[in-house]
Amino acid sequence: MIFLVWLFTGLLVSCGPTEEPFTYEIQVRDTATGEAIANAVTRAEIGVRDVYQATTDANGIAQLNIEGEHLGDWAKIIVEADDYKRHSVLVHMLAESRAATVGLEPLSGGPPAGGPFPPPTLTSPQPATDSETITATGAQTEAAGD
Repeated sequence: MIFLVWLFTGLLVSCGPTEEPFTYEIQVRDTATGEAIANAVTRAEIGVRDVYQATTDANGIAQLNIEGEHLGDWAKIIVEADDYKRHSVLVHMLAESRAATVGLEPLSGGPPAGGPFPPPTLTSPQPATDSETITATGAQTEAAGD
C-alpha cells in the first residue's frame, strides 16, 4: 500500500504543470524590394529532434505552432523559397518577442556562378620594354647598395 502511494505521488510530481503551446510568427520579405514572399517554407529547429514547419501566406507570414516547453530556448530558423537564396537565423524564443522578420535575397541579384569573383582573363605575357628592365635593375641595384 505504501508503495502504491509513493508511486502515485511520484507520477503526480513528474507530470507537473506544462507550458501552453505558443505561436511564433515569421515574416518573410524580399531584400531587394521589401515585398512579402508567399509560399516560403519556414522551419524552426530546436535542439536535435524538434522541428516545426509552416509555409508563408500571401502576406509573407508563417505561423509556427511550438510546444510551450521551448519558450526561452534558442531556435535556428531556416527559410527557403523558389528563386531566392536560402537563409537561416538564430532566434531566442522569448515570451515578449514571438515574431521575427527574415529577408531573402533573390538569386538573380547574387554573384555570378562559380563564386564572388569573375573567372580570370588569360592573356599572353608581354615582353618588358628596355625602360622597364632598366628601372627594375636600377631598383635592385639601389636596394643591394644600401
